[in-house]
Amino acid sequence: MAAKPKTPTIGREGAVIIGDIEGGSAPARIDMDDNLTADHLYDTYRRYPTYKSIIKLDVEAVWSNYLNEDAIQTDRLIELKDGMEDCINYGWEAYIIDATTKPPRVERWHIKIDGTGFEVTKTSQMGMPLQIQIQARFNEASTPINYRVEHYPCEVQEIVVGELEDGTPILSNEYIRERPIPGQRGFFLIRNRGGKKGVRGLPKYLDLIMLIRKAYDIVETYAVYAENQALATMFVGMKHNTKPNRDSIKEQIELPTHRKLIMMGNEDWANWESGLNSSWDPWGMLEYIDKLVARDTQLNKLMLEGDPAGYLSASETAINNWETKVKERQAYWLGQFLPIFLALGATKEVAFKDPSKPAFISLMTGLQACREAMIDIVTNEDIVKLFNEYLNKHGFNEELTAISNEEMDQNNMNEERDNDSDNQSSED
Repeated sequence: MAAKPKTPTIGREGAVIIGDIEGGSAPARIDMDDNLTADHLYDTYRRYPTYKSIIKLDVEAVWSNYLNEDAIQTDRLIELKDGMEDCINYGWEAYIIDATTKPPRVERWHIKIDGTGFEVTKTSQMGMPLQIQIQARFNEASTPINYRVEHYPCEVQEIVVGELEDGTPILSNEYIRERPIPGQRGFFLIRNRGGKKGVRGLPKYLDLIMLIRKAYDIVETYAVYAENQALATMFVGMKHNTKPNRDSIKEQIELPTHRKLIMMGNEDWANWESGLNSSWDPWGMLEYIDKLVARDTQLNKLMLEGDPAGYLSASETAINNWETKVKERQAYWLGQFLPIFLALGATKEVAFKDPSKPAFISLMTGLQACREAMIDIVTNEDIVKLFNEYLNKHGFNEELTAISNEEMDQNNMNEERDNDSDNQSSED
């Protein structure tokens, strides 16, 4: 009979011990001119106010209405969306796509942070990543897990990447990312805009990291004063610093009317000293940092102050510019995600939906204005065709059908008869 395995006891040697909640460790302190690492970016994302909101706003704008196709399950899309936050934060991101299962699976991996993540171990001659190594350590008592993943299989194209001194061309078989082979397993890598030549992108808000961290440091330093900024401290000067005199002063200060100024003689004095007296004012610096954040992120002042007034100001020009910029970003990110969408079962027509999807009332108002502009100029069938295209673009799958001219005339006659009947009733 086999021996019964021992159950690990928490706290004993060899037991699984988790040191803190995920992200609960103290962020690393850095100076303005220190080198930044992925660990610092992660620290800023998880512990410093504003920074996570900035990245989420960027991602929400692109993914606001998701895709124009329903082939990919929602939980897979959410995994892709969350991975885009990592890509914006660190510059690049890897997705392991397993299309051998039904439905296909998605697993996202960020660059190595505190020993967990991925690194590229093999590239093509054009710099395309062909292999990554995953390292993961799920608790402090376990040995790190290491395994390698090949690039998701795609169609191959032979291209010339250079030539030898004698003129012989150097050929390289490169993957065509936009042509993944269905039903395979492997990784795709997406990168943020910017960065040097190679597979890595540039963290989008790298220039805001130190500003946001310093804003937090200012608040942290100022908090010592802020705790008592309305509770000043009494300072008393006595010519004769004796115990009876001190006891007398204490009794007077403890009275309900202790806020009044106490004078005990020509050479005695008393005054209130506040933490704000002769101290520096942090608000000017914090407002300047907010302006820099707003300029880089399109977060307006209402959003920075927590007002839920929406993404934009009331300016029509600002709204149009914002929509244009978001559509530009959608075009870029569609190029990054398209191979992944295709591997997960989408078609080549897949795209992000319009970020400026109108409300239903606005949509119907637009239809009414359109009909009034084209009536008696364009046939009813063509008007309805345009309406269906307009509605489908904004996520309405139901199609309208045009009524005949006879039906329209009959409806108009019935409407006029009803109006005449109402008018007659009013006269009576």
